Amino acid sequence: HVDSTMQRYRRHPSFQGALLYDKPSTANYEKLAVLTDYFQSKIPDVRYFIQCLPNYASPVRLDTTDYIGYLSRFEQTLHPQILSVEHMGILREGLRSEFFPNLAALRQVSLAAKTPFWAYALAVPFGDHPAVLHSHIRTQLYSGLAYGA
Repeated sequence: HVDSTMQRYRRHPSFQGALLYDKPSTANYEKLAVLTDYFQSKIPDVRYFIQCLPNYASPVRLDTTDYIGYLSRFEQTLHPQILSVEHMGILREGLRSEFFPNLAALRQVSLAAKTPFWAYALAVPFGDHPAVLHSHIRTQLYSGLAYGA
């Protein structure tokens, strides 16, 4: 199924890569390693990523109480092309207190592993998050750049 899907889309001019999985716990890493190994060996020219959980996810979702450990194990087990975390930092009452520590954790693991990381920006209202203002976009993107994304 992966082969036929990749063959169908990978040459399209707008295709930039594939999201392989969204927000895994550490319990999913071994199964996902099979998929990332496949991509690296069979279709190395296709960019892919797996969106990690943010640092405000519960220990039950992370399968650990150590967020740096969660990201480090992710990197060591899956050898991703890119580290990426979906961190919805903009709340109605302001910026989530975990926002900067999450960027710091990404930077720490990224530098240690020599794997680049992407900064995530909430760009549209979602759930309890407010209508997104230009100042929200600037805060998220410039902060990501300042931390090395």
